[in-house]
Order: sequence, then C-alpha cells, then structure tokens
Amino acid sequence: GLPDWPIRHGPRARTVDRMTAIATITNAPLPVEPGGEATCELTVRNNGTVVDAFSVEPLGEAAPWTVVEPAELPLFPGAEGTLLLRFRPPRLASTRAGEVPWAVCITSRENPQVTWVEEGMLLVSPFDEVAAEIAPQTSRARGRRAGKHQLAVDNRGNLPAAVRLFGGDDDGNVAVEIKPESVTLQPGTAQIATVRVRAKRRFWRGPARTHPYRVAVDRGDGQPQVLPATLLQETVVPGWLVKGLVAL
Repeated sequence: GLPDWPIRHGPRARTVDRMTAIATITNAPLPVEPGGEATCELTVRNNGTVVDAFSVEPLGEAAPWTVVEPAELPLFPGAEGTLLLRFRPPRLASTRAGEVPWAVCITSRENPQVTWVEEGMLLVSPFDEVAAEIAPQTSRARGRRAGKHQLAVDNRGNLPAAVRLFGGDDDGNVAVEIKPESVTLQPGTAQIATVRVRAKRRFWRGPARTHPYRVAVDRGDGQPQVLPATLLQETVVPGWLVKGLVAL
C-alpha cells in the first residue's frame, strides 16, 4: 500500500536525482532475526543552492520496527550526509518470516513538494517457540478412575508448529491418555488437549497414594518440553465409610 512514487533502481545501489537532492541506499537486501537488528545507510546529497534539511519517514509493513538516526539531516549546498536506518523486528508470532519489503519517504524542508521514496527488502529469519502448561498440577481420583488435566499448547513462533503429545511415569504405575495426540498450530494460536491419567492398580483401604508422572510436548527437534504432574489416588473404600460401618 505504498504511494506510487517514481523510483529508479541500480544494480547495487539505488540513486534518485531530484531538483535539489540525491539519495542513495546501499546494503540491500538485509537479513535480520526477530528480536535482533539490521542496519542500512542512506546517503543524501543537497544539490540545491540553499541550506536544506531532509527528514525520513518509514512506510509500509516494516515501519513500526524502523528507526531513523538522526531524525533530520541538515546539509549545506553541495554537501552530503548519511542517515542510519535501524530495522528491529520484534520476536513475536506476528512477525512473519521471509521477504518483508521496507520503504522510507524522504522530504525536503525548504521544498516540501520534493519528496521521493527509497525501498528495499528484509529477509526475516524464522524462529520456533512452543510453550505448554498443564492444569491442575495435581488431580484426584478414587480407585482406578481417571484424574483429569488440561494441557495448553501455544505457538509463539512465526512458523507453523507440529507437535506430538505423550505422557507416562518411570515406575509404570499409571496410564496416561492425551487427546488429541498431535496438533498443528499456526503462528500465534493455541490449542487445549485433555489429559486423563489412571492408576493401574486399585487398593481398598489406607492413605491416598501419590503418583508423579510427566507429559511431554515434542516438536521433533529432539528436545521435548517436559511438564511434571501428579495423580493423587484415593482408596476404593472411603475412610468415612469404614468409620460409619464400625460405628453402626
């Protein structure tokens, strides 16, 4: 959605010559990582006959991440100066990976109708970030009934993420069932999976037993995120029932 400004492109740099100034952009295209920074120099030459100052306004998709230093460049006739463009894409799911065009509008203070646009391309790197959380941390179940948890999986990266969900314990005391077992998340989206954990053996009397287990969120990179959780298994016959029968 940029204005249809007249622009002339060169093979390695772009130079636009107007009545009062020349501007040149170098070092494009620019690779940049979300959360990082890439820089580009903009050289402006005052071809006019009076002292002038030139301002640069970022345009387009990359405008919110673009900083111009200094904000205004004063130049004597025949002199040239350099502005620094800093591109700082945020490390957010909304920062799309791949080619992202950038553009700046250059304006003369002495002759405001003299404006032109310089543009280039950023190569934004992809990044993978999946976060997961299980709630509640501890579930309760009597006998061999199932305790229930919810597993929230959030894709905070800027690429689709396919993950596999599974769980278990070291001693084989519980069976863990997760539905769905795998999910594919678009950038900036989340999904809830249901976790049901059941003790493999029941007991009739005595204090409640604690069964720690783990749920894993595997992105296929060999480093799954592991979340601890606990099943509190209660006796089949409640203690209050035993006491009531004895009293009776």
